Amino acid sequence: MIIHRIKSLLHQKLRPSRLVVDSAGIVGSFRRKYIHFKILLDSNAQLLNILSDIEEKLKGKTVFGLVWLRSQCIKITFHTGRMIRSFEILSGRKYPELYQTLDAITRELDISEASASLPLCEEDILFYPQIDSGKYGCVGGKSAHLAEICNHVGLVIPRGFAITTAVFRKWVESESLYPFIRKEKEKLDVIQPETVMDVSRAIQEALGRTELPEEIACHLLDAFDWLSQDVGVDRERMRVAMRSSALGEDTEMSFAGQYLSVLNVTRDRLLAEYKHVVASLFSENAISYRQHMGIPFQDAAMSVACLEMISSVISGVMYTRHPFDASSNQIIVHALWGLGPYVVDGRIEPDMFRVEREPALWLKEKKIADKTVKLIADEAGKLIEEAVPDELRKKACLSEDQVLKLAEYGMKLEAHFGCPQDVEWAIDPDGRIVILQSRPLKIEAQTDKNSPLDPPPSDGYEVLIEGAEIANPGIGIGKAVIVRSLSDMADFPEGAILVVPNSSPQYVLVLPKVQGVIADAGSMTGHMAAICREYRVPTLMNARGATQTIQQGEMVTVDALRGRVYRGEVTELAEYREDCGAFMKSSPVYEMLNSRARWIIPLNLVDPKSDQFTSTNCRTIHDIMRYLHELSYGEIFHLSDQASDKWNVALKLVSGIPLDLYIVDLGGGVSPDRSSSPRVKIDEITSVPFRALLSGMSRHEFQMAEPRPIELSGFFSVMSRQLLDPPNMTTERFGDKSYAIISNKYLNFSSRVGYHYSILDAYCGKTAAKNYVHFQFKGGAADALRRERRARCIAVILEHYGFLCEVMGDRVNARYAKDTSAHIVERLDILGRLLMYTRQMDMLMKSDEAIQVLAKQFIDGNYALSSDHMEG
Repeated sequence: MIIHRIKSLLHQKLRPSRLVVDSAGIVGSFRRKYIHFKILLDSNAQLLNILSDIEEKLKGKTVFGLVWLRSQCIKITFHTGRMIRSFEILSGRKYPELYQTLDAITRELDISEASASLPLCEEDILFYPQIDSGKYGCVGGKSAHLAEICNHVGLVIPRGFAITTAVFRKWVESESLYPFIRKEKEKLDVIQPETVMDVSRAIQEALGRTELPEEIACHLLDAFDWLSQDVGVDRERMRVAMRSSALGEDTEMSFAGQYLSVLNVTRDRLLAEYKHVVASLFSENAISYRQHMGIPFQDAAMSVACLEMISSVISGVMYTRHPFDASSNQIIVHALWGLGPYVVDGRIEPDMFRVEREPALWLKEKKIADKTVKLIADEAGKLIEEAVPDELRKKACLSEDQVLKLAEYGMKLEAHFGCPQDVEWAIDPDGRIVILQSRPLKIEAQTDKNSPLDPPPSDGYEVLIEGAEIANPGIGIGKAVIVRSLSDMADFPEGAILVVPNSSPQYVLVLPKVQGVIADAGSMTGHMAAICREYRVPTLMNARGATQTIQQGEMVTVDALRGRVYRGEVTELAEYREDCGAFMKSSPVYEMLNSRARWIIPLNLVDPKSDQFTSTNCRTIHDIMRYLHELSYGEIFHLSDQASDKWNVALKLVSGIPLDLYIVDLGGGVSPDRSSSPRVKIDEITSVPFRALLSGMSRHEFQMAEPRPIELSGFFSVMSRQLLDPPNMTTERFGDKSYAIISNKYLNFSSRVGYHYSILDAYCGKTAAKNYVHFQFKGGAADALRRERRARCIAVILEHYGFLCEVMGDRVNARYAKDTSAHIVERLDILGRLLMYTRQMDMLMKSDEAIQVLAKQFIDGNYALSSDHMEG
């Protein structure tokens, strides 16, 4: 009461005189301005969501692509312009300088719709001697590299031809398929694996139902017949390998194992298998991978390499450098008996050879595995697994001469392509080394944090796995999730350790969520290992028995520095964890986002009281948002004051609530049966969200509450501020009216008590997706520290009830959305209680401990504040 009297005396002369204006257009004008205030708030909320999304994407751990980036930039421009237009209508003033700033920013954000597409291909078929560097857009990375190896490096490759992207476009981009595929892709939510699976299944089924055009089918079969003549084999006995060669594949992005290869294909299966390889462009793991790497839908096209089938006696993979130890000078060769899929798929452990490059090539180390089975091609066009004879199981696949010859070929390929290479090779029955594929090998430089540790952790930790092969170094800690099928990945939790029986590129669906990978089988040269390195995930392969030893859900530590897995969290290793999931930071689309974010995210207008807080000082989208949002509340307060004082169209609420509360009904907010009195009672309110708020505010605990306790230091903090601070006619006004602008399902509540104000904007209807509550609280009568503590206390309480909160100084922004009307009503009732509970709370905030004490009191339903609570 003392404060109220002092303030009344200070501001008595500032109170406006009452002037009643009777005009039919007043309510319409009010409604129009208020609608634009609501539009401004909506666009501000949309922009805040976009800014939060961008900040999350800038961490590099969340999936996004060029399509997402382009759409976000368009939304940013739209909503910022919408805020400016709405504020001009609300305020009745023009702001050309804000439009000029927005135009300049829009030019910086522009992402042209036209992608950097390659020239369209005219030929359906190209044999490898015909392919030069200008044909990449026709044949994709794999075939382009094979042609280079054949035509310019002089090494042996399988004879064959490329089915070009022209065939792909004629079939997949036909009127019967392309609109359907594009519509399905629009449904994608790549964060939810089940959505990716559904879209993938629908597209692949559509491709399976659609026949190839007759002209294309004839071209493919004719090329097969030409190849059989070149090889010198009757076309009925001719077998080919059909391997994906998509645009972007085998470049700086490996796409390792994401697309399909089919071996030992007969002529009668050629067309069907071509369709299967093309359909793999839309497999769930391939869709996820492209989204992760920011490759637009329109830039994905598939060429297929059709190669003579090499009946490999021995197959393997060669890395011309160590994949993550840049200091190593070794070439690494892995080899198995039979065909190559068992090497790249991690089916069984291969032989391993390490070759030193200098001063001359020499075999430094070899590790011979027990190779129990091999994959072979039979005459019927099938692949079959057969046992390795006992005398060969533990015998080295390669002689020392063969290892050194492979290493020599690897150095030639590295020299030609100008970077380390990941090479797939085979040795045919005649003993020839045949290069099946060569692609850039991405090298991750070793950092201090992923260097071997010395000493190792103490013996107090139980070692579950020892001696596993490190596919990507690092430390991962989390709960183990054992995955044995695609269905197990649908609900994969964030931050878990992926434990699998064998390595497979299909696990790309969940790699953005994992903290580490453990596989029973596999090797560092396999497809999954390559993908895990791209995602920067600590990975152990060939961790025998992991799926049996590790229990589902138990906490484990992956030590991918020593090849171990520990039970529980090893605290000594926790500090060596890196931001391993920041896989996006190396992608081109991330750089595009990063360069644009500086025009969006930074906030320069931080202090509304500063002389610099002007429209001409807005430099970023965030500046424009903050400026308009801050001024809009002053405008709506002024508009509401006019409604009650000048226009006389507001209704005064009669209740026991200690607020001078006025209501503007936009339609359906009050009972149509009430009298024409300018006063309205609570039971005459029909607005669903407003009734819920009043329910909380009018609880008997608040009506019967004793006077709030006086904490002297807090009281004098309040007094000193109120006596010395000049009045501000927008937000810092004592004892002014509060307003509720309502309809049957809508509420905007503006409350000003003392030196604080709150704004609540809510919609509560039958459709959960449309429902929301936005709440903002700011200010207070005490010093800055106590005001900030109250803001933090409010955030603690609201977060308990499911609100998303942001605290900036003494301001709290809270959001709750997309829930049933019953739950929205519950949250509004809670906010009503909170508004009453927090009156003059800043006086009680003498320490940080008071934050949790007072929050717990509210959550426990104890709304009476006593002097005991202030001691917290």
